[in-house]
Amino acid sequence: MEVETSEDTETSIEYKYLISGASWYPKYSLQLTDESRNGQLSWFALVRNDTGEDWEKVKLFFTSL
Repeated sequence: MEVETSEDTETSIEYKYLISGASWYPKYSLQLTDESRNGQLSWFALVRNDTGEDWEKVKLFFTSL
């Protein structure tokens, strides 16, 4: 990546990329109570890292198409 400016400046840059060997899928949990007709549906992501890269302290964002 090359960045050029016409004058001295300070800015932040965000770099995003896709890699193979990374995957995730959603997992759902439904909690129901006997006393009422209410329940709580929650979900979380199960992540698999076969990239060979260390993911410690990495921010992950999940999307589906």
